Amino acid sequence: CQLADVSIKHFMILSAERLDEWEADPESFVITESQRNVDDDLAACAQNLYLSLVESKAGKPIIAPLVVTMLGDIGSQLNAAKIEAGEVTADAGNRNVLLWNSIYTAAGLSVNVLIECEGFEIDTWFEKTLVPCLASILQGRNKVNVLPVLRHRLVWLICCIAHCISDTKTALRVLVSIINNEPSSLNDVAVRLGAVEALTSILNVHYDLIDEFY
Repeated sequence: CQLADVSIKHFMILSAERLDEWEADPESFVITESQRNVDDDLAACAQNLYLSLVESKAGKPIIAPLVVTMLGDIGSQLNAAKIEAGEVTADAGNRNVLLWNSIYTAAGLSVNVLIECEGFEIDTWFEKTLVPCLASILQGRNKVNVLPVLRHRLVWLICCIAHCISDTKTALRVLVSIINNEPSSLNDVAVRLGAVEALTSILNVHYDLIDEFY
């Protein structure tokens, strides 16, 4: 349990070097992210370790509830979203944003395990937490040159959970609005590519929703 917690909250955290790369060239960052491997990347190793633990017979009943408990902290998630949106000032800088980026990464990687966890209703979490957080970020007043860390991760998370949520129309509306928005530092290549991938994932599962575009 402690090993999984450390993997998520420390080793999966986006490093300053990776954040600098993202800021300098979002497209290159996306390509690099897709090519990361356990041979030369600490975060990739941490993700593999976490998956091995949460999917193991011994680890699943301990670690899955740990992550579900994390996801139950709605206040902290909304706070992180408001920080990125420029609605509140963070005493610890963007630490909470980076922390939730890591937790969401773990949740997306292990979603098929988490949905089997007693007491976790992914539709409820999507409606009460993910959608409000993303709405806060998209409607925020932050117009300065900040990295859209949570915007990117939440869009990626929609892609991960597309096969197990009921309110796909809301997800579609959010993704289409991101794709249609003008490119900017807050709506960069990483975010828009993620939105396209998530949209494709939803339509592959719910092909009847294609009619929503007409």
